[in-house]
Amino acid sequence: GEWGEPPTIEQVARMAGQFQHYLTRAGGIRPLGCTALVLGVDPVADDEKEVGVPKIFQTDPGGVVEPCTSHCAAGKGCDAVAKEIGSIITGRTFSSEEPGALS
Repeated sequence: GEWGEPPTIEQVARMAGQFQHYLTRAGGIRPLGCTALVLGVDPVADDEKEVGVPKIFQTDPGGVVEPCTSHCAAGKGCDAVAKEIGSIITGRTFSSEEPGALS
């Protein structure tokens, strides 16, 4: 973006991830040990199709920033929650014989 323009949601998420990572590695500072979900709508964008489209990004204490394209989950048990949400979205169910395997 240009100076004077509002930041995009991705830029805000990247700044948050950088700050989380800084606090995690800086000595004498208590680390910010949480995952953050940054969501919003870009008021301006290089591509007009992106204006007004809701976006979600997930950040972690290591500074990793990932876009959540269909769904996201964070915290304890997030893998199980993400699988369940994925199964609801795709209409598939999990096999009871093989935990985590789609049937």
